[in-house]
This record gives sequence, structure tokens and C-alpha cells, in this order.
Amino acid sequence: MLPVEEMTHDELAAFAVLCRVNICCSSLLDLDFAPRVPLSQTVEDINQCLSGLLRRFREGREIANDKSLHLSQAVIIPHGQYLHSAYSLLEMCKGISMLLETANTYVKRSRSSLSKEEAKKLRESVENFYQFIRKDATNIRDYLYKDTVIGELLQVILEKEEGEEDSIGKAIGSLIDKSRIEKSCGDLVESWQDAIDGILKVKLGLP
Repeated sequence: MLPVEEMTHDELAAFAVLCRVNICCSSLLDLDFAPRVPLSQTVEDINQCLSGLLRRFREGREIANDKSLHLSQAVIIPHGQYLHSAYSLLEMCKGISMLLETANTYVKRSRSSLSKEEAKKLRESVENFYQFIRKDATNIRDYLYKDTVIGELLQVILEKEEGEEDSIGKAIGSLIDKSRIEKSCGDLVESWQDAIDGILKVKLGLP
């Protein structure tokens, strides 16, 4: 786990939600565990957190559509903050699904329980959150596996040098080893592909 000062806002928020999930699971599994906050209230807090996080992720994604994820109008890239946020939030959803599974399995042996309505509402919130992030990541993955992506990235990188009109700019452009840059672009795209594929491997497993 990263030090707190190195975590993104979404990573911190996901960690806070998972702490609540742990409290809920403890109250379901341990007959002697008495949480200070009723289980139903903690579950409602989790629902509210999910709603706020999804709204924040959507807003951030809209901003990214204009800036962070575009080198040009055509070239979409997954920047580090996006990757950290998406992975952390999907892992959070996975943790909540474990809570639902625990509630479904141990409800009869615990003095704490989730009503069917509470469980349904939480399940729907988690599934919607999970599907939104997966769809977004899948769209980026589909782009990154296009045959043209390396060429488009290379074009963006070389565009400025080729557009220079002054003699210094032209001299710099003539020194550029395009084959080496193309290889670097290929390595970079491959690393993005691996990162997105890793995000898409997170499975929800709702009961």
C-alpha cells in the first residue's frame, strides 16, 4: 500500500469505503462485535460514497476528454492518475461485493443483517459503478489496440519539429532518429495496453 501522501483522492476514498466494508463484515461474522454505527447506516454511507465517487469520476473523465487523455484530437492515452483511480475504484467495488456475499451467507447467524431492500440497492449501486468504469476502460483499450495508434502518437511527437520554420528548429528536426522514437512509442503503447488490461481483469463477483 502506498503512503497516504502519495495516494490519489480516489485511492483514499476507496480505502475509506473498504474500511467501512470491513466494519460491516465484522458485524455480520462476529456475534460479539457491536459496531458503534448501525449496519444499515454504514451501508447507506457506502451508497452515498459510491454516488459521489461516480459523479467525481465522470466529471474527471469529461475534463480528461478535453485535456489529460488527449495528445491530439485523435490520440487518446490513459494517464497515471486515471489508471490509479480506475483500478482502486474497481477493487473497492470488488470489496463491496464480498460484503454482499458475506451478508447473503451469514445473515441467519448474526444479530446484524441487511434487509433485502438494502442489499438490492447496494448491489445496484456497485454494479452501475463497476460497469461504468469497465466500459470507459474498454473504450480506451479498443483504441490502444488499433494498428494506427503508434503512427498517430509518432506524428504528434514529430509534428512540432516538422512544423518549425526557423533554422534551429530544422536542424533539431534533422537530428531526430525517427526509428528510435517509433520504437519508444511502441513500448509506451504496450505499457498502456498492459495497464488497461490489468484494470479489466478485476472481476466483481456479485452474489
